[in-house]
Amino acid sequence: MGDTTSIGVLAAHYQELVDGHTVEDDPAQRDALVHLDALAIGLSAYSRPSFPAALRQALKGRFGRATKTPPKGLYLHGGVGRGKSMLM
Repeated sequence: MGDTTSIGVLAAHYQELVDGHTVEDDPAQRDALVHLDALAIGLSAYSRPSFPAALRQALKGRFGRATKTPPKGLYLHGGVGRGKSMLM
């Protein structure tokens, strides 16, 4: 198996699939996995305020000013059969 010490969980799993000859290695998919791993890390670190906390914030006149910004999502595009759904 390849070196997975500097890559994320999704990329490590992808490497296992490549090593097992389940999928063909694709540089574009590897690039997408770097971004998907970063998004997964951002989502796991983000915690949305609870409803009571959001309500208190709104009642104090601070509605619309979130204390934490959620991570931006990704838009995957490419031709049919490129592996977008498989990566997800």
